[in-house]
Amino acid sequence: GLAGSGKSSLANTIAQMTEDDQAFDLSCFFCRRDDENLSKPRRLFPTLAFRIARYYASYRAALVNVLCTPKADALATAGIDEQFNMLIGDLLPKTTEPPRTHVIVIDALDECGTPEEQAILAGCILAMAKSVPWIKVFVTSREEPSISSVFRKDIVCRRVDIRAEEQTESDIRHYVTVKSTALKIPLSGAQV
Repeated sequence: GLAGSGKSSLANTIAQMTEDDQAFDLSCFFCRRDDENLSKPRRLFPTLAFRIARYYASYRAALVNVLCTPKADALATAGIDEQFNMLIGDLLPKTTEPPRTHVIVIDALDECGTPEEQAILAGCILAMAKSVPWIKVFVTSREEPSISSVFRKDIVCRRVDIRAEEQTESDIRHYVTVKSTALKIPLSGAQV
């Protein structure tokens, strides 16, 4: 969807609903072009690894093992895909607890890195989604060729274009109305 079409609102809602539902585990990363900590591709997978480790002891032990070996030194200079493999890709399949469904929400992927880095991130995210059946990934992004070309190639991905959804405009209007009411912002005369 386009800027302002409600992608981040949707990602926040999915994250909140998942967090409120005790049947799921949740890890999130909200990218932001104007925040150095949230726009660097090299921060995405370490953040997700840390958050996933909070839920599963066997994953946490495997992650600590990686971080306590000489391999950890390679993380500082490793490419995004190597970093993904060391911290997540190689470790998720080794998680031995029977985990609940784990939802990973990544918002505004198009605001993280260069188009080349975005393509690598998208490929790694797709690999993560396919690595174990208990991981479900929700990604929002503007229509960027570097990202959409990766996800379009795979049948496990379901793509939704917010612009094409009939209810989008009324949903955004409803969201703004509810939020402004909660914040006590008068909308009389304002165009929503």
